[in-house]
Amino acid sequence: MPKRTLHFQVDEDVLLRLNQVAEDLSMNRSELLRRGVLALISAHEQAVADREFVTAYQRAPQDAAFIQALQRAALDAIPDW
Repeated sequence: MPKRTLHFQVDEDVLLRLNQVAEDLSMNRSELLRRGVLALISAHEQAVADREFVTAYQRAPQDAAFIQALQRAALDAIPDW
């Protein structure tokens, strides 16, 4: 996929810190920013999915018998150390 150029402004302190992180990670600033943007997008998508899961669970929670069965299975899986 072709890359597009973005232009944005940051404070001098942010730029210095960004440059330092890029140097510490042995990558150029553009690569660091690409990875950071992808991490932000991924975190946002995961948060959306989590909210959707919670909403769905609130609409149709597991029944008590299923939860008790899971609890028993978990207790049975604990080793006898």
